[in-house]
Amino acid sequence: MGFGILFIGYFLVLNFPYCEFTDAVAAALIMYALYKLAYINRSFRLSYYASAVFVLLGVFELSVAAIDMFSPIADGSMLILLPAIIRHLVLAFLSFLMLMGMREVAKEVGLTSLSVGCKISAYATVAVYGLNILLESVSLAALVDARILAVSYVFSVTMTLVITAVNLVRIYSCYIRICMPGDEDVSEKKSRLGFVNSLRRHEEEKQREYAEYKLEQFKKKQAKGKKK
Repeated sequence: MGFGILFIGYFLVLNFPYCEFTDAVAAALIMYALYKLAYINRSFRLSYYASAVFVLLGVFELSVAAIDMFSPIADGSMLILLPAIIRHLVLAFLSFLMLMGMREVAKEVGLTSLSVGCKISAYATVAVYGLNILLESVSLAALVDARILAVSYVFSVTMTLVITAVNLVRIYSCYIRICMPGDEDVSEKKSRLGFVNSLRRHEEEKQREYAEYKLEQFKKKQAKGKKK
């Protein structure tokens, strides 16, 4: 359930043209998902705390949008610019920590390619949002040709879409390949669709494998403790 909810919440991040109306919901879903994953490793715990900041920001954005509907705010107002910069910063940290948590889990269960992919995505996300912060926070109009600046904004928007889509693929891969114990109800009735039953069996197998792995790790830690 953790990765499934995380996918839905992170998908809403794609709505950055009108993010002030969806960020609060997206952040709440992401926070709930990371709460369910926080026990796994330190990176997930830290990303959970980052998601709490995202929730606060989402509520603030929604409040500003509501005020703007009745009393229009100037485009250059700090109430418009500052939340945008903070949003990029929060999403950079949140995504980085989330992806590093996914990387650690994938590495633990032997999914090397997924682990490496999550690590690459983590650093790429920070780079993309770093560019967004630069374009939002610095007045480049007087220093850079208008055409170059326009291309930079288009590139920034395109790369943000691409990296968000890539991160969604990473999350979905974890959902399919690393089902946590308790994620699915094993007592579900069989579906009339064969592929659905196959998918459920696959998920149950992954749950069992991960549970056995965690149990083995626990036994090893216990054995080391007794030796000391």
